[in-house]
Amino acid sequence: MLTGLAWLAAHHLLRSTGTFGEELSSPLEPWALRLHGIVAYAFLLVLGSLTAVHIVFGWRLKRSLWSGSGLLACCAVLLCTALALYYAPEHWHAGSSLVHWLAGLALPLLLTLHVVVARRSRRGRVNAD
Repeated sequence: MLTGLAWLAAHHLLRSTGTFGEELSSPLEPWALRLHGIVAYAFLLVLGSLTAVHIVFGWRLKRSLWSGSGLLACCAVLLCTALALYYAPEHWHAGSSLVHWLAGLALPLLLTLHVVVARRSRRGRVNAD
């Protein structure tokens, strides 16, 4: 997420004006985007490994289903909009970009919610035993 924020800052806040009044992008922008892509691949590896064990286990035990499903839905939106930013027609890019960065900003909030719900659920089971 930090790499996405770095790109947003470089793209929207760190632009400068050239000698002839043209708007210039920040030199940080392409590097932030490259790093964001690398981190996204690592994130997909982690998500895949979570799917094999953590998600299947939680689903079978019916624990934290709502928060986990919301987290997975957010990840799916991020994946689909990332693909749209690369491969969809140009007129889709503005909308895909907006949805992508909104989902990216929501992801840490959903992850925090999922952890809090799981801990409360676990605490309730320990007290019931």
